[in-house]
Amino acid sequence: MESGFSPISGTSSKETPAAYASRKSHFLVLDGLRGTAAIMVVFFHILEMRFALSDPSANPLRHSYLAVDFFFLLSGFVVSHAYDDRWGHMGLGAFFRTRLIRLHPAVVLGVLIGLVAYLADPFLAVSPHPTAASSAVAISLVAGLLLLPSPSLPGRFTETYSLNGPHWTLAQEYLANIAYALVLRRLGTGALAVVALLAAIGLAITAQAKDGISTGYNFETLWVAPVRVGFPFIAGMLLYRTRHRWQLPQLGMLPLSLALIALFCVPILPPMAGISLNGIFDTLCVLVAFPLIVACGANSPTGPFMQRLCDRAGRLSYPLYASHYPFMWVYLAFIAYTAPPAEQMNLVGWALAPFLLIFGWLVTIWYDEPVRHWLRRKMQAKA
Repeated sequence: MESGFSPISGTSSKETPAAYASRKSHFLVLDGLRGTAAIMVVFFHILEMRFALSDPSANPLRHSYLAVDFFFLLSGFVVSHAYDDRWGHMGLGAFFRTRLIRLHPAVVLGVLIGLVAYLADPFLAVSPHPTAASSAVAISLVAGLLLLPSPSLPGRFTETYSLNGPHWTLAQEYLANIAYALVLRRLGTGALAVVALLAAIGLAITAQAKDGISTGYNFETLWVAPVRVGFPFIAGMLLYRTRHRWQLPQLGMLPLSLALIALFCVPILPPMAGISLNGIFDTLCVLVAFPLIVACGANSPTGPFMQRLCDRAGRLSYPLYASHYPFMWVYLAFIAYTAPPAEQMNLVGWALAPFLLIFGWLVTIWYDEPVRHWLRRKMQAKA
């Protein structure tokens, strides 16, 4: 999310840190919404594993997969905010180094956590899946560290990123950043709107063909991944560029978070007369509802308490997203290969939620932020 995940960062050489801090505070609600979406993803994945073998439609957060598209929208907004006015003083090399420092430390840690979870999973060891060859695990490790897809490991179905499934979204984030630096930032607002319209049409067609857009993470639907990032990322850029023209109510983190959660709680809709209602719902969320939520959240005033809450939620969001999923595989293996009673499955699932939130915060303050700070100092020393 940075797949919409990173806090708004980066100052123009033409403004002081104090001026930038004031400008940044106008978008703190978006940091808070990023945190809300990341936490909903964690709950969604816990429930997804809980109901995977019985009734996936029973997941009360069934549409939380749309958080990915919300992250992409925030990412376009954040990248434009952080870098649009810096290109006279920053080249492509500096941009890509900055983005790597922001995104890749969490990628590396997520892959290493995934490796440990795969090799040490006691439940996968008693599964009917064949033992993965050391060479296959090594390929997945190297590819994962480079954020490249690789052949699926046994027990990982057809995931493109066996050691940490959600990394497929971060790969799309990298591609979107490359497109921004090379092409999108150079387009005028009108031309960017035309590209967004074409991307919206592609998204709508895909949502109808696939009965929604909860795809893109496996090899069968790999082509859907760039379709999902296209419109929301560009729409985020447009929202930032046109933010002074909006005539919308400025709402805070809590009402907008509730609106977001309400959309995530809508059940999977059945088709009607050959039309995918679920595809229409997903399309309207990405094309209409999410941009409205971001537009209402940007520049919203916040009091001291909400400022702190939004700041911490934004800081937590990306490390939480990047580190939680390997634990989901262990939880699924526990359910699938030990057949525990429902009460035990629920107890473990409820315990996972606070554990992952605490673990994500520890990753944030003990790893992600210190490593990024160290890398930034190294980059500045070489400049």
